[in-house]
Amino acid sequence: MTFISNTPRDTMSIEVEARKSFALGYFITDKYGEPVDLTDCSLTLTIGKTDVWGVVTVIHSSVATIDAPGLGYGQFQMQAADLDVKPEEYQFSTTLRSLGYSAVISKGAFTVRQNTEFSSVDDEYTSAIPPQTVVAQLRDMQEVHITMGEMLPPGRPGEKGDKGDPGDQGPQGTQGEKGDKGDKGDDGADSTVPGPPGAPGTPGAPGAPGADAVIHPLPPPQSVVGPTSFALTSTTFEDVSGISTITINAAYSMYVRIDMSCVLGNDNAASYTMMGVTVSGATTLNEQDGLGGNVSHNTPFGYSQGELFGAKVVIINAGTNVFTMRRRRSAASGTNAFNYPMMTVTPLFFAGDPGTWAPSDTGWVDLSAYLVSGVTGSVQGRIKEGDVEIRGTVGTGTQAASSTAYDFMTGIPTMWRPTTRIGFGSGVNNGWAVTCYVRTDGTAAVNLRNGLSGTTQFTTRYYLG
Repeated sequence: MTFISNTPRDTMSIEVEARKSFALGYFITDKYGEPVDLTDCSLTLTIGKTDVWGVVTVIHSSVATIDAPGLGYGQFQMQAADLDVKPEEYQFSTTLRSLGYSAVISKGAFTVRQNTEFSSVDDEYTSAIPPQTVVAQLRDMQEVHITMGEMLPPGRPGEKGDKGDPGDQGPQGTQGEKGDKGDKGDDGADSTVPGPPGAPGTPGAPGAPGADAVIHPLPPPQSVVGPTSFALTSTTFEDVSGISTITINAAYSMYVRIDMSCVLGNDNAASYTMMGVTVSGATTLNEQDGLGGNVSHNTPFGYSQGELFGAKVVIINAGTNVFTMRRRRSAASGTNAFNYPMMTVTPLFFAGDPGTWAPSDTGWVDLSAYLVSGVTGSVQGRIKEGDVEIRGTVGTGTQAASSTAYDFMTGIPTMWRPTTRIGFGSGVNNGWAVTCYVRTDGTAAVNLRNGLSGTTQFTTRYYLG
């Protein structure tokens, strides 16, 4: 029986150490073993984990560097910080894209192993020879065969092989006819000593580097819980009183999952209770909107006493998005009780092409508009390949006590904020070294020594993750 599939015939298993660098090369060949021309092609490596609902959470995605497209070779380079994740088994897939057509050429388990060394997590390298190379052989677009080998990338010669046996001598060819005698040539000129070689030309300017994708971490999940008991009377959707809204500041467009639940406190066959969640701000969605758009799925309802659950997945835009829990009943008859409401919002993964999630280099941007009222000076910021640098000169007030934090910036936009820990830096005030830092809530401060005042020059630098 003939079996046709766009899934690779072989699977792979990759094991790496947590918080350590990793490089992996790919040779792409056709069914005859000849290199595939990767001009106008791209290779992406995506690592993630699938939960019990089938939702994939991506922990890493990168695009291969293809320095030798004519030789069918590409290389993935992962920094130690890229593997600073929970040690466990994930899944990975490598996708080859060409002129809109995409194919998975390798997939399998990606296992992160724990180790006892943590200090090298911030080390970075610029290039490396992969310890192993994958040879992916395309066979009539029906299957992909994978071979693991310790092959060097193109341009780096391997070890010299053994000399082969001499071939058999071929048969002697037929002697051709004798040609006509040529005319006598002119006498040659007297030989001269060749002159010295000319000086080498000036090398051309290096080309501009290509843009690299920068992965921005997802916001954390959030949950809120409402009051224990509430009588429901409205026949149109209203906000659930006593329960807070949830705000997600999305750096980029992303998929989020919304879970909602409540307890129906009584039986009422005359009218049923409904609940839903709306989104406002950068995205506008009503109680019934979801990826499927099905009313009965996205606004769960019930008659009898007991727990009522619902969930939906939506796409939100970049910016500030506010989630509000809503409720109603179908008719003004009988008694409806809406108790113990709960809402959870879980960001799943970014939407769109990873290469569009963040710029490689923003250049220097003026951030002086976010100085605290009454503070004078100039502040600039720059994001380059995931690193944030904020610098400036600001006027600070006199400190009454040593090491007291003096806030001089507030409302710094989300794309400039550190997401998991404070971004520290240093500065100078009247010849004294001082500590400056940017907090995850979008404020910036400086710690001054006792009695210092006047102008502070500072620089902070930190990674977005």
